[in-house]
Amino acid sequence: MTRFVLVIRNSIKDLNLFLSYSKTVFEGYEIMKNIMVGESTKANQGVPSFEYSPADVLQPLLFELSRPLDDLADMLLTEYAGKRLTVRQVYEEHNVGRPYILKNYKDVIKKLEADGKVTAYPPSTNRRKRKGEITLADTVEIAFPPRSN
Repeated sequence: MTRFVLVIRNSIKDLNLFLSYSKTVFEGYEIMKNIMVGESTKANQGVPSFEYSPADVLQPLLFELSRPLDDLADMLLTEYAGKRLTVRQVYEEHNVGRPYILKNYKDVIKKLEADGKVTAYPPSTNRRKRKGEITLADTVEIAFPPRSN
């Protein structure tokens, strides 16, 4: 049985709440993570902090100090170099224990594709647009280039 653990921080009480549960499938972890996204008081580049702090709501940072989606793009290019997987496979393999949600992965993969850093099957020119934006289904295959020496 796989064990998934999510950590939620409340900076007011300096309390760490560990949510731990066992599921035989990944969906339970994903559902819980998506519920807790709404409780995060901050999100850099759309990546939730899984922290609650009223100070974040009242006094947001003037400038984003970290660029978590840039970090995610770099991680994917490194960890999946030379591999070809579906969007869903990348998400399920990579997101456990990290703050990223499926939307973050899709946004990053679409940007990597637009920048010519990965190849998608089918390519963006053969996929639907929704509200003017190219879609990226969970079943689209992504080919990551091999590592350059």
